[in-house]
Amino acid sequence: MYEHFRFGVSNFLRFIVSFVLFVVCYSIIYFPSWCQEEADRKELKKEHLIAKGVVSDINSKYNEMTYFFVVNGKKYDGNSGYSEWSEKYGRIPIVGDSVSVCYKKDNPKVNMLLEYLNHEYVLIRKWVKVLYLKWAQ
Repeated sequence: MYEHFRFGVSNFLRFIVSFVLFVVCYSIIYFPSWCQEEADRKELKKEHLIAKGVVSDINSKYNEMTYFFVVNGKKYDGNSGYSEWSEKYGRIPIVGDSVSVCYKKDNPKVNMLLEYLNHEYVLIRKWVKVLYLKWAQ
């Protein structure tokens, strides 16, 4: 009986170590993009303008969409997840759908969907926000 218990504990510990290793690796890979997104969000909260954009591509494998919008005759692109948009409109976006894009007045390359401007993430991305805000000061 003790052998079965020990075998079960070692499998459980392997699972925990594997899970922690996965979370750490995932965080290391995506940390720079998450920090950039938080920097953009912080800048846009200070001052932003809103433009009408159009969905130009959908990547349902990663729940992402690409959109474009025009400012002063120049076309700008953006990329975003679509979970908040889907929650608001009750469906997955399709190419040609309209989106509201907030952008920085003097640099429209800094942009995001309006639905994500005040979006709060949970768990892993929450600590990224805390770390980023501490480092940015």
